[in-house]
Amino acid sequence: MKGPQDFRSEQEHIFVPSQAERNVDAFDLEVKYGQQIQALKEQNEYLRSYGIKYLIYPFKKKKRKNKIESELGIFQARYPEVLSDIQQRVQPSNNNEPNTYMNGMETIHEMPPWIASSKYMSPLLVAYDNRIDELKQQIQQFQNDTLELRKDCEALAQRNTLLERQIKDKIEAATEKLNVVRMDHSFALKELTFCWNKILFSEKLKYALFKRKIVHFVCFVISLTSSYKFFFFFFFCKHRWREECKKLQQTVKQQETAIELHKETLAKVSELTATNEQLYSQIEKLQQTIHMKDEKMKETGLHINHNSNKIMEMTQQLEHVEINIKMLLLKWNITNYNCKCVRFFQLEKEVMESKDQNSELTIQMAELTELSESLNEQIAKRNQEIETNKTDMKGLLVSLESVEQLLTQYKQRELTTMQSLNEERLHAQQCELDKERFKQRYEETKKELDKAIETSKMQIQELKEKNKENISKVKKKMHMYT
Repeated sequence: MKGPQDFRSEQEHIFVPSQAERNVDAFDLEVKYGQQIQALKEQNEYLRSYGIKYLIYPFKKKKRKNKIESELGIFQARYPEVLSDIQQRVQPSNNNEPNTYMNGMETIHEMPPWIASSKYMSPLLVAYDNRIDELKQQIQQFQNDTLELRKDCEALAQRNTLLERQIKDKIEAATEKLNVVRMDHSFALKELTFCWNKILFSEKLKYALFKRKIVHFVCFVISLTSSYKFFFFFFFCKHRWREECKKLQQTVKQQETAIELHKETLAKVSELTATNEQLYSQIEKLQQTIHMKDEKMKETGLHINHNSNKIMEMTQQLEHVEINIKMLLLKWNITNYNCKCVRFFQLEKEVMESKDQNSELTIQMAELTELSESLNEQIAKRNQEIETNKTDMKGLLVSLESVEQLLTQYKQRELTTMQSLNEERLHAQQCELDKERFKQRYEETKKELDKAIETSKMQIQELKEKNKENISKVKKKMHMYT
């Protein structure tokens, strides 16, 4: 016969380990502990039956009853949940039969005796206490983990703010550098174009002068061919022509060096243009990101405009209500005036008809004045309520604007935190891959070291054997000589 504690212990202590937790040694220990638990259960059943037969029933009813009731009271005071479980599981079959399981110190006819004994219940209670302590430790650990995560998140948020500031500073510095590089590039191009045009102009002038000299010389030679003086002139001008040719060669060399220098400057300019193009591409990317952020800000602005439109509609509705109240006030004043006029004419007629009703009319006039005063007071209260509603609406508008600003800030922070978390996840994955690689390398090096140690041990053993053989040989030789 099993009690409620047996069912509870079986439900709490029977579990199947997962594949990750299943170890050979641990599994063997679990099997061993399960066998021990089964043996203890069998021993408890045997002792229960033995106590029922030979120990409990021979005692007197009063002593047995008092002992069971005292132990039951202690147990119920310490663990009141057991009694509720018993009442839920064991119920009488018919409504006419009496309930055998009673609260407190009353009689319990069908209750097993082992529940009242501390000998059999103490191990289960100790196990329950240990389990509760373990769960408390786990809860404390989880709380500590959550606090650490919170600290990490705060640190990440601070880091994200610092990174945003650094990125803004870098973007500003890059834009300034780009503007400076653009200006330098434009000035260099202008100078190069000016120098190139100057060189071309000078070369054209020199070529024109040289061509002119040749034409004059040819004309002069043609004029001298008719006389014998041409030969004397030719020998006289030969040395001069050589000097002019040398000067022309020197000018050509100088122009070649200048052209090489200009080529080097053009190469530098091309490099600068390439760097400028890279900077332009980076700036375009940054502009795209800024454009995306602007679009998001526009979306938020549209949302804010939508909310502001709703608020304007509410204000318009309030204005319509105010206008309706004013119209009602005007109608009431008109009707009041008309009523007063009609009443005045009626009173005049009644006064003319009967002077005795004057006192009653004065009383009615006083009541009407009181009513009008009360109505005026109500109207003033309504106006005050409308003014308070207006001030409340203004405060709501201000609070809505502040809340929307906070929402935008929180969205930006969430985006930055998500980006940083993704980066940290990637970093963690890379770290895990590096760990696996280092583990593989460690295992390979360990295997190599083991092999080297084994080979060294084998070599040491061989050397020891050789030493022993040599020692034995030396000893034999010594014996031979002796």
